Amino acid sequence: MKKALTIFTPTYNRVNELKKLYKSLTMQKNKNFIWFVIDDGSTDETREYVKNIMKEKVISIKYFYKPNGGKITTFPIAVKSCTTEYLCCVDSDDFLNKNDIDIIYDEIGDCKENDILGWVFPRKSKNICIEELGQFNYNEIDIMDLKFLTGKNFETTIVFIPKKIRDIEIKTYRNEKFMSEEVFYNELSGIGKFLYINKEVVSSEYLSDGLTNTLYKNYYKSFKSSITLFNSRYQFLKKYGFCIRVQNQIKVIINLNAICLAKKENILKNSPSVFLSIILLPISIYWKRKKYEK
Repeated sequence: MKKALTIFTPTYNRVNELKKLYKSLTMQKNKNFIWFVIDDGSTDETREYVKNIMKEKVISIKYFYKPNGGKITTFPIAVKSCTTEYLCCVDSDDFLNKNDIDIIYDEIGDCKENDILGWVFPRKSKNICIEELGQFNYNEIDIMDLKFLTGKNFETTIVFIPKKIRDIEIKTYRNEKFMSEEVFYNELSGIGKFLYINKEVVSSEYLSDGLTNTLYKNYYKSFKSSITLFNSRYQFLKKYGFCIRVQNQIKVIINLNAICLAKKENILKNSPSVFLSIILLPISIYWKRKKYEK
């Protein structure tokens, strides 16, 4: 049977997490998928481990090694290398429940593609209550709508139609390893929508070295990428009504001001709103001390 779905996993020095993910993939009732592991410059035993499990031939596996550049740099490789109709990103610290592939196929098979770019599912997580997301069920959305319309950071699993997003390019910066996926999602909002399906697929686990716990450290290390993120978010927020737009744009400017202060960079040169940057400067000084002077 021709494989219709590629699950791609960006990974960097996470061989132990990959083992759990691989086990969950081999236990799927429906094995009609390709697992594409994109090794982002790992220095542990990732290459050897993947090469060994490929020999088992329990599921179809592809492996690609690249120099370390951060997760965002794996997306263009996954999209342009994909040979299947659908593409889904599953992180190395995630795992699937045995019916997840069936759920994905059932839902995308029942929907007409029309002009959508793909589908968004909530992930199974302790932090999520899917009842709160029921309002979006089978509605066409931008990926970041779930965050800004609810005020919460919901984990999602996204199934892309790769042929529709191959022309999207994200600018990255030399020697910076962190660029938020949100920049990619905001770019996609300019060309199409995603259909939200209120059924949980893929489970997430909290890791002590995960993104949430290292967010401000990553902002500091990748200044240009962070400024790109904040400007992208500020512009994206213009689609919303006054309250949601202004509340979140204020947060954007405070974060942008704070990172500029911490890095001793020119705020006004980097800000999408000189006015807001000036009036929010006192709060930004406090935020810089709280987040960057620990």
